[in-house]
Amino acid sequence: MSLLSVLSNARSSLSVTSQQTAVVSRNVANAQDPTATRKYANSVYTRPGAVEIRSISQSSDPALYRALINAQSSLGTNETIADSLDRLREVIGDVDSPTSPSSSLAALKDALTDLAASPESPQLQRAAVDKAKAMTASLNTASDAVQAMRKDADTELKQSADAMRKLLSDLETVNNGVVVGTRSGNDVTDLVDRRDQIVAEISKYVGVSVRGRGDNDIILTTDSGIVMFDKMPRSIEFTSTSSFDPSIRMDNGTAARRPGAFKIDGVDISANGSMPVRSGSLQGLLQIRDEMGPEFQEKLDMMARGLVTQFTESGGPGLFQSASGADPITARSIMVAARVDYTAGGDASRLRDGTVNAASTSPNTAGDSGYSQWLNTLVGKVTNPLNLAPYDWSSTAPPAFGDAQNSSLVDFSAASIAWLEGKRADATEGSSYQKIMVSRAQETLSNSTGINLDEEMTRLLDLERSFQASTKLIATVGEMLDQLINIA
Repeated sequence: MSLLSVLSNARSSLSVTSQQTAVVSRNVANAQDPTATRKYANSVYTRPGAVEIRSISQSSDPALYRALINAQSSLGTNETIADSLDRLREVIGDVDSPTSPSSSLAALKDALTDLAASPESPQLQRAAVDKAKAMTASLNTASDAVQAMRKDADTELKQSADAMRKLLSDLETVNNGVVVGTRSGNDVTDLVDRRDQIVAEISKYVGVSVRGRGDNDIILTTDSGIVMFDKMPRSIEFTSTSSFDPSIRMDNGTAARRPGAFKIDGVDISANGSMPVRSGSLQGLLQIRDEMGPEFQEKLDMMARGLVTQFTESGGPGLFQSASGADPITARSIMVAARVDYTAGGDASRLRDGTVNAASTSPNTAGDSGYSQWLNTLVGKVTNPLNLAPYDWSSTAPPAFGDAQNSSLVDFSAASIAWLEGKRADATEGSSYQKIMVSRAQETLSNSTGINLDEEMTRLLDLERSFQASTKLIATVGEMLDQLINIA
């Protein structure tokens, strides 16, 4: 090999080493970024003894990345539901909470039982009325809390729609850079990292599937198959609902009484839609707003209607009445009749005599202050089974009713709170599990594709030695050429 060939090869090696050093230095600078992948230079032999850098690549593990975004989507669902139900629980309490509907109903039963034992006692009469008022307050508060929870979910859906539009717009910009750079043969590894970060952020809102194609381009779809991004973002549509009440439901027969649909590329992604998403915070928010919230509200309304029905007197509604005066009776509208509310000028003894309703005929015909038969009847109506039916809001002319459940008010109220606690416990457990899965996926992916600072520093030392060797070789060849020139 001639001296000129040796010199050329040494210069080639020096150039390659410089480029490799730049790549490793980039890795060192990004070592603290958990989303950065390890970059490396691809060198090829161009002629005997000579090399050059043809491209820059990055470490990747599609299977682990897919596991991470799937875990993030599942965490988004469970965490959203758990957070919403935790806030609801703070207001309503659990089965044993003294202010929960089930505890309030049990306290009312005990007060009626005590009054039945001493029906002539004004103190016990007032105590029974107080417990009845606590019962209605519990239902009113629970209903307000449910609708507030649904409104909060609706607000978060609006915020999520705005955030997703921004992320998809950013994805378009970055993806265009990746495609153009790939076609030009430029280093696009940092852009690919950024694109993966954006997709991972989107996966927190909705389960996603990523499909690659030529020029390093991608197509992004939801886990139900709706296209979200294909060269450009698809539409994200959502109109928030100004206020919520028990009649605002997806199954309401009146379209104007339905909450706003969340649409991706014109397709409704809710449970009632044609392609509902299966994971992500959007799915959790839609469950809270359109499924769990209305179902628990339905249970509260069934309790309220059961109380009004069971305490009805000969002349109509008795101790419990609806502020609306008629069906639909809801947990928000139930109230204690003013004629028995001693704090508002009523007479608490009317509860004993069955004359809370002005049109009622008292069964206590003798006017006996020790009359307890009606009170015993009321105690039985709280504990005896009855048919509790939910409203069928799909009817355009409520009230219509769905399938009835045979249960006592006491048992049904306890079961309703237990149902809510069960949903909350499931979501909390799922959230805890998915947090572990996300953490493990992040750790495993980082170990597989991330930057190991120790390894990069070792690589820098190796490159430094190579650089020194090439420099020394160039200097030696230069000296030899100088000597040859001097001899000549």
